[in-house]
Amino acid sequence: MLVLDVLIFINDLKDANNLISCDVVFCNASIKRFAYRDPVEPLNTDDIQFLIDTFKHRRKEIKAGFENDYTLNMGEANQKWIQFAKDLASSAQKNYVQILFPDISNNVDFNNLSLLTETERPENFYLGQDNRTLYRKRGLCEHLIKQNFILSTRRVLNSNKLSAMSVEELTRLQSCRQVNGDFSIGEESFTNFWDFLQKKVFTRLQSAKDEKKNERKVQVDLLPHFLALIEEYYALKTTRADFKLFRQSAQLFFAELYKYPLKDINFFYGIEIPFKDKKYYLLDFLIVINKAESYVLDEHLRALAEWLFNLHPALKVSHKELKPLYRRVRNAHFNSARQEDEYLFNECLKMLLSLFTLEFDCFPLTSNTINFWDRTNSVFSEGKRIFSLFEPLLAANRTDALVPLYCIVREDYIIPGMTDRSCFTWLTRSNSIHDWYRRADRNTLDKLGVHWVQPELLMHVLLRVRTHEPRIASQINKFLDELIHTYTQNNYDLLKQLRVNILFSNFINELPSREGKYLVTLMQLYDKCDAKPVFLNNCIWYIVNRLSNISTVTAGGAIQFFSGIRKIPSSKLIISNIKSDNLNEVIDAIKNQLYSPDLNLDGELLEKMTIYLRSLTRSILTVEQLQEASNSARTVDYLGAPT
Repeated sequence: MLVLDVLIFINDLKDANNLISCDVVFCNASIKRFAYRDPVEPLNTDDIQFLIDTFKHRRKEIKAGFENDYTLNMGEANQKWIQFAKDLASSAQKNYVQILFPDISNNVDFNNLSLLTETERPENFYLGQDNRTLYRKRGLCEHLIKQNFILSTRRVLNSNKLSAMSVEELTRLQSCRQVNGDFSIGEESFTNFWDFLQKKVFTRLQSAKDEKKNERKVQVDLLPHFLALIEEYYALKTTRADFKLFRQSAQLFFAELYKYPLKDINFFYGIEIPFKDKKYYLLDFLIVINKAESYVLDEHLRALAEWLFNLHPALKVSHKELKPLYRRVRNAHFNSARQEDEYLFNECLKMLLSLFTLEFDCFPLTSNTINFWDRTNSVFSEGKRIFSLFEPLLAANRTDALVPLYCIVREDYIIPGMTDRSCFTWLTRSNSIHDWYRRADRNTLDKLGVHWVQPELLMHVLLRVRTHEPRIASQINKFLDELIHTYTQNNYDLLKQLRVNILFSNFINELPSREGKYLVTLMQLYDKCDAKPVFLNNCIWYIVNRLSNISTVTAGGAIQFFSGIRKIPSSKLIISNIKSDNLNEVIDAIKNQLYSPDLNLDGELLEKMTIYLRSLTRSILTVEQLQEASNSARTVDYLGAPT
C-alpha cells in the first residue's frame, strides 16, 4: 500500500456525511503524517502500525452503542472503512476481519465451523454475548435449520452443548440496518435475517416445553425479579436518576435469566403479551428495554405490569403512576379474587404442614430430611424439593408469593406425581406417599388429619375446652404453653403459625381418637370466629391461671403429720394497667408483679413461678443451632473425664 492510497481514503472519508469524532481526529492526524510525503512511497512498518492502531481505537469508540457498529450500520463512513481494511489486509499481513475487529478471539464460526473470512459483508456478522466472539448469520441459520428452528447457539468450539441466545445478541440481530438482505430457504423467502427469525424460529420458542413445567419454573423464580425491574424503572424515573442505573438493573435481570436451562429461557422469550391491539413476544419487550437510552419505556412497562398483575395480584408494581391501571384491571377481572386467593392460601399452608406432620414410609436411599425452625421430618425426595421451593419465601416472609408458587407446584410436581406410573415409581413409592399425592391433588389433605387453624383461634377454643374436658387438660396446657412460647419469639407471624400448627397436629395425634376428632370438629365450627382481637387477653388469662395453680407444700407443725398447700389467688395477679400489646412485655409485667409485697411469696413458690415464666420466653433454637450446640459440647471418656 502506498501513501497515495491513504490520502485517497482520507479525502473520501472527509466527503462522507456525519463523521463521528474519532474519524475527524484520524483525518487530522493522517494529514499531518502523510500529506507532505511522496505519494508513491510505500508504507513502512510504523505507518501500517499507525493504521492498525487507528482501526483498534475506532473499534473501541463504536463498540459501546449500536449506531456505528460495522455489523449493524452500513452507512457511508462505515463502508469506506470496511473497504480500506480489505485494501490494507495484504500489507498488514492480516485478514480484513482481524483489522476491523481486533478484539475478536475467534476466526471460526462456532455454529457451523466455517471461517469468518467467508463472509464478505460485516452486516452478515453479529457479536456474541461475551463481546469477543464473532458469529456468521449464515452459520446461525444453518445451525437453526439443523436444530429444527429451536433458538440456540454454541459458545464453545467443537462442543455439542447448546446455549440460549442472549437478549444482547438478539438485540443486535434486530437492530441491523441491512441493505439487500433478502434470501430464500427452499421456496420460502425472507426480507432479512430478522424476518427469518420471526417467521421460522420465534414461532417455536415454546415448542420444546414439557407441558407447562418450564413456564411455571421460569415464572416462579423470575417474575419477582422482573417485577422489581419495573419498579426500579419508575423509582429511578421519579427521582430523575441517571438512566445508566436502570440499564445496570436490566443487565442484572438478564444475568439472572441466563442461569436457566435453554428450554426455560426460550419459553420465557416466547410468552405473548398484548400491546396496542396486537400480541408481541416477551422477547420484543426485552429488546426494547435493552436498547433504551432514556426513560421512554412507560408504554411498554405498563403493558408488562398489566400482564404480571393478570397472572396474579401479588405481582403488583408499588408505584402511584400505575394505580389507575390496577384499578381498571381489578374492576374488570378480579371481583372474586380475594375469596379464591384465601382458599388457595389455606390449601398451600396445609400442603406445607402435611410435609412435617405426616409419616411417610420411604424405602432406603429415598428418604430425605427437611427442617423448619426446631421441627424436622423424614419425607420423600419430591417432598424435599417442594419444601425447598417454599423455604426462601417463608424465610423472607413473602406471604404474597405463596399462592403463585403453590399453583406452580401443583402443575409441576403434584399433578405429574399423582399420574406417574413409571416402573421406578411403582418400585419406590409407598402407599403413604401415593395417598399424599392423591389428597394433595384433590385438596383433601384434611382426610389425612392435616388441618390448618389460626393460633389465635386455637387459644380461644382450647381455653374453653380445658374447663370441661379435665381428662385432656394437662395435654392442652402443655400445648398452650408451647403456643405462647412460640409467639414470644422474634420471628415472622407466618413462621409462628406454621410451628404452632405442627405442634397442634402432634397434639391431636397424641390424644385418644375420640377427643382428637372432637377438637378438630370444634375448630371447624369456630372457623369464622375472629379471635385475634382477644388473643392477648386470652394469653394473659391463661398465664395467670397457670401461675395460680403452681403450689408448694408447707410444713404442718413440729410432728408434720399434716402439710398445707401454698398457692396464690389468681385475682391478685390480674394485670390491668399494662398498655402494651406485646406478649413479652406482658410476661415481664407479670414477672415483676410476683415480687410485689402484697403477694408475700415465699422463695420456693416465687422460684417455681419465675422458672415457668422464663420457659415461655426462652429462645427456640433451630435444628442447625441445636446440632451445633451438640457438636461443640465437651466429650468425656468412659470414666467421665473430659477428652
